[in-house]
Amino acid sequence: MDQINFSHNWNNKLDCKYFTSIRRSSRYKVGERYEVSLKGRPIKVVRCLAQKMVTMESITPEECWIDTGYSKTETIDILMKMHTDVITTATTFYLMHFETIGNQQDICSSN
Repeated sequence: MDQINFSHNWNNKLDCKYFTSIRRSSRYKVGERYEVSLKGRPIKVVRCLAQKMVTMESITPEECWIDTGYSKTETIDILMKMHTDVITTATTFYLMHFETIGNQQDICSSN
């Protein structure tokens, strides 16, 4: 199973049944299952529910609040620090929507 790695649990979203993630890659596919790791530790299994292409210009304040817990301006600052190769606000990102379908015990039993 492919992994989605998080270095930080922004807005404590990984504790929720449903959560979003702003990603540079569109490699996560709707309907597919993924193992979520936080700082290298597997924590849950999720299914991708939706994928929306956004730019720093087009992402809404509401999407930023839910994803990071910060304003749009602060979220853009975070993205610019995380992705130092991003030099314009027109850079494409993908707002991914995930549903939790299993916990760490499910990960361990599938290995």
